[in-house]
Amino acid sequence: MRRFLSAALLLAACSRKSPDEQLIKQFDSVKSWSATVQFAGEKWRANSVPAFFMRATIAAAEKDYDAAARSIDQSRARKELRDQFRRELDAARASAQRLKHELR
Repeated sequence: MRRFLSAALLLAACSRKSPDEQLIKQFDSVKSWSATVQFAGEKWRANSVPAFFMRATIAAAEKDYDAAARSIDQSRARKELRDQFRRELDAARASAQRLKHELR
């Protein structure tokens, strides 16, 4: 029983991610949404998807961007990493805003 408990504790300790790793993992969704918005925007400009689809895509992306901003603010990751992700997030938001403006 002790061996099992020791192994379980060791496994739990090894599987714990650093603050940098946690933030990197959480930021994956921002990169995914950014690519999705870009791709959908290209399709919308080519008249392959309707405007309501673009609006819904942008709204969902912005919701995720808001969550990512909170994660960055609360993270204990290195300042350089947090600053880098803030810049990337700002660029993703700006891109979504430009598309939103085009939809009007």
